[in-house]
Amino acid sequence: MSLHEHVLALAVAWSPADQRTTRREQWAADVRDAHELGLRPGQVARGALLTTIVRRTARLPGDGPVAPVIVVAAAVVSVLVAVAFEMRLGGHFGSGQWGWYGFIAVDALLGSVLPALAVAAVLVVRGTRRAAVTAPVTALLVLAAVVVGTAPVWLGPTLVPGDWILPTAGLAAFLLCTAGPGARWAALVLPTLLSVVTHQFAGRITVTWLPFADHLPALLALVVGTLLVLSSPRQEASVA
Repeated sequence: MSLHEHVLALAVAWSPADQRTTRREQWAADVRDAHELGLRPGQVARGALLTTIVRRTARLPGDGPVAPVIVVAAAVVSVLVAVAFEMRLGGHFGSGQWGWYGFIAVDALLGSVLPALAVAAVLVVRGTRRAAVTAPVTALLVLAAVVVGTAPVWLGPTLVPGDWILPTAGLAAFLLCTAGPGARWAALVLPTLLSVVTHQFAGRITVTWLPFADHLPALLALVVGTLLVLSSPRQEASVA
């Protein structure tokens, strides 16, 4: 197969199941007649793939695999920005209490609240459970993100809950909204295990890199949660 045939096959495979036969025949005819239209076959194939991606993500964002990956990737970037923020400022929060509160607010927003909102958005559009289940689960996840993110203000920096709590809550939300009883629930222990491992080696990690180590359970939970969503059965929706 030529390159444009591979691209066209990918576009067909990514189309809704009930439209693949029609699109395969239509796009094959377009490629065959491309020269009569003043186009190259590769241009037609790339246009077909781009059309499929746009329709699957823009019009029905929860139906294709790209949209949830993009949203969770944005959450991962937010966590990494929070890591960079903590590594850059460290103990330098500015002057007075407002400097401390400002640091916690920004850190909570980047490292907890925005990722939780991203997870909630994915579950609302890709969850396989009823809205009666998804709505309260996602609302509780966002509330937990606010509470955990701002915990240093009302518990003190030395009494902050473990870095496994919010990632475990996030995975629980993924599972509650996409999975029934089964072995996939074992994924809940992964953030805790990673937290235990990172804390065991904390003495060998330089102070500068401790924020990254603290956020590893969150990054793991986002990746595992995305895999759980993408592997969950979902009925194909028709996309014109």
